[in-house]
Amino acid sequence: MLVLILWSGYTLISQSSVIADKSAQLEERATAKASSETALGEVKTEIKRLQDPEYIAQIARKEYNMFKPEEIPIRVTGEGGGE
Repeated sequence: MLVLILWSGYTLISQSSVIADKSAQLEERATAKASSETALGEVKTEIKRLQDPEYIAQIARKEYNMFKPEEIPIRVTGEGGGE
């Protein structure tokens, strides 16, 4: 009977440590999943925005200094002027 009690106690302790390890892994993966879902949401939003021609024109003006033929770009230099 003593052997049975010792065996069940050993099994209980070893299983509880395995459960603790698995719980820690689950928590890490849940955090990684949440950050991945956030990044996915941002990418989906950017995809929707890139389908808007006005947004594409805004990016072209800002990042590539491209303008429509009838537009005259105004650049402000010096203190307090732009970027």
